[in-house]
Amino acid sequence: MSHLISRVQTSARIDLSVPLRTLLLSASALLLTSCGASFPALGDKPGILDELDESPPVGKPKVETLSPDLYVPEPLEKEKQGADAGPATDPFTVGTTRRPTFSATSQGFTRAIKQALSINPQVRARISELAGAGINAEIARQAYFPTLNSSAGMGTRSDYDYEVTLSQPLFDWGHTHAGITGADAAKRAAIAALRAAEEQAALDAARAQINVERHAELVEVAQRNVAVHDRFLDLATVRSEGGVVDETEARLAAVRLGGARSELEEAHGALRDARSIYRTQIGMESRSTVRVPRLGLKVTSDTDIEALVAHAPAVQAALEREAEARQSVKLAKAELLPRLSAEAVYGATEGSSSDKAGVGLRITGPSITGLSNLKRVDAAGMAAETARWTAEAEKREATAQLRALRDRAPTLAHQQRIYGIQLEEAQELRALYEEQFKIGERTLVDLVTVQADIVRLERSRVNARYDILDLEYTAAGALGQLLPTLGLNPGEQTR
Repeated sequence: MSHLISRVQTSARIDLSVPLRTLLLSASALLLTSCGASFPALGDKPGILDELDESPPVGKPKVETLSPDLYVPEPLEKEKQGADAGPATDPFTVGTTRRPTFSATSQGFTRAIKQALSINPQVRARISELAGAGINAEIARQAYFPTLNSSAGMGTRSDYDYEVTLSQPLFDWGHTHAGITGADAAKRAAIAALRAAEEQAALDAARAQINVERHAELVEVAQRNVAVHDRFLDLATVRSEGGVVDETEARLAAVRLGGARSELEEAHGALRDARSIYRTQIGMESRSTVRVPRLGLKVTSDTDIEALVAHAPAVQAALEREAEARQSVKLAKAELLPRLSAEAVYGATEGSSSDKAGVGLRITGPSITGLSNLKRVDAAGMAAETARWTAEAEKREATAQLRALRDRAPTLAHQQRIYGIQLEEAQELRALYEEQFKIGERTLVDLVTVQADIVRLERSRVNARYDILDLEYTAAGALGQLLPTLGLNPGEQTR
């Protein structure tokens, strides 16, 4: 005998009373069916939620490696041979797809990058985040499997009751599918975020090495300046002792020498600061034998920039977070609708003549508290908009870094060449002035003036050379290609 039990609430159930053996057979059949593809397929219809979603569907961008046709490293430039070494003829010509051959000093630089990656806290945090995202994705997939609930109670008179319920979702308006899709997007975002963190850690380490080299060369410039002013003092002293001029010229030379020594101390202080930052970023002392290699990168057009930026890890992470937020909107909308599930129930109550057993269908409606359900949809939509604009901000930042390389680097390279030519002329002029100073045809002011020009040109040339390096490494890091260009595999040093 079968009968229908209905409940006047937000849930309704069709309960068929059957013998225990029949109940167990029905429950077993239900479990076997749930392991197949029929029930998930019934609730796995993203098109239903897409019809409810007024916004257009968002694609699923993949975290891909950059095409070598768009981003190609050049063969490495020869290491500089002293402070007066000139730049390459054209450091921004696109080369072939083969990887640069790094020298021994450059290999020391890659070892420093590995060390920086191994101790960077942001990289470690992203590794933990990725592990958690993978677990959440596995949890989301478990929603397709049956749910087992059990309860038992005992009263003051030793009466008792218990109930065991096995429930299998049949149709939920794409709620489960949206949850799984959102969890997968979160995992892809974590992968891209880890790549971005590794690139940023490598970039910070490279910048630390660049600053150490920059300030070390500026110290050499300051040391040469002190040596020249010391020579000027000797020349002025000889002239004053010979009666050619009074002692005021020698005193002026001593003042200029004191200023040069003060600049040398400032340069030493800046170098100490750079080395301190290096120790923080890399975890060891800087070595004078390590040199930062040139990457020789070039971006020719806005089309190249758009294609390169689309594959940047930070941009990919932001796009995946946007996709995750879009799925959260679908989740919130699906929670407004009732769900259908199959149930098998077995229970008993003391004093009852028969056990409670049955297999049936259950329609579960949403729990409504004021207008909070609708507000959740609005909040999820705002979160999706926030994620979209965050992705746009990441694109803009990466685009600005690539355009800086395209626009500023050639100018700096030309300036570097000009500084080299002017420096040679100024050094020849200083030598001529010194000879004329010895015979009384030049004053100390002439020597000091030309020496100030030489120091300015030397500093400008050093800064231009390392500004180019900084632009190259910043652009490569923004594209997620700094580690591959240096011959390092992303994730290899942090596993």
